[in-house]
Amino acid sequence: MKTRLLILFAALMPLVSQAGEPSELELMRDNAQAVLDDHGFYETWSKPGALDTVDKAKRAQSEAKLELQRVDDAFGAMKYWCNSRFFVNACIDEAREAQHLRKREIREINLKADDVIRTDRTVRTQQRQAEREAQRGPVGMTSSAPKPVPHLGKTAEDVEKNNIKAEERRLKEEANLRAYEKKQREAAERANKQPEPARMKAREPQAPSMPQGSSKTTVKDHVENDQATMDARRAQEEVNTQAYEQKQADARERMAEAEAAAAKRRAEREARQKSFNETLKARREAQERYEETKGKRESGLERFF
Repeated sequence: MKTRLLILFAALMPLVSQAGEPSELELMRDNAQAVLDDHGFYETWSKPGALDTVDKAKRAQSEAKLELQRVDDAFGAMKYWCNSRFFVNACIDEAREAQHLRKREIREINLKADDVIRTDRTVRTQQRQAEREAQRGPVGMTSSAPKPVPHLGKTAEDVEKNNIKAEERRLKEEANLRAYEKKQREAAERANKQPEPARMKAREPQAPSMPQGSSKTTVKDHVENDQATMDARRAQEEVNTQAYEQKQADARERMAEAEAAAAKRRAEREARQKSFNETLKARREAQERYEETKGKRESGLERFF
């Protein structure tokens, strides 16, 4: 009996030591998770006045570059850890979500710092332009002393350029207006020159012409021919109207079918997303139960020693 207990003790000692001390893989997991859960960079640089100078903005951008590298490395470590778990995909999805959150915070700080640097560069450029304009002075002045600049906004050169551009736009608009009016007049003239449709006003009977070699015709014959032409035109217009209405009906039918198909695809997509969310939730719950059961098994070995 004692021999059996000694053999069991020797076999379970490595398991107890492993259960009591974390492995290198678990330490790597803990360090990576700490990086993904660390929001110190965002909390530091999102405070009021944290990016009020160019030097601070440049330092924030340098730290943001290093922080992005830390987050990517931590996500790689978490993927390596997740490959050893039971539910690999659920574990990787959680790590990726934490990575996206950290990157979004870092990008926000980086954009704010870039705005500060760009604004400072613009102000410096305007100041240099104002100083050069003041040193030149107005035309006709003999003094070389610079005039005081009342403000650092638009310079006289900028105002002159804007005036020239405004004048060019005005001339272009006037030319476009004249061209438009010319086209309208030409269209009205063409419309006046065109004869009225036969169906709007019946052609008056004319005296029959007697060309050489033709047979003798009467006014009655001309009237009958005109009436037949008008009847044929009305029949053709009815056919065209029916064809147009049929095309409109076909278009409405195709539109209804397209909307129904889109609604069906949208419902299927929502159903797939719902099923995916339920599956992901079930996997997470199973992972938690697995971890809890594993912890109970490991803690149950302590009663033998």
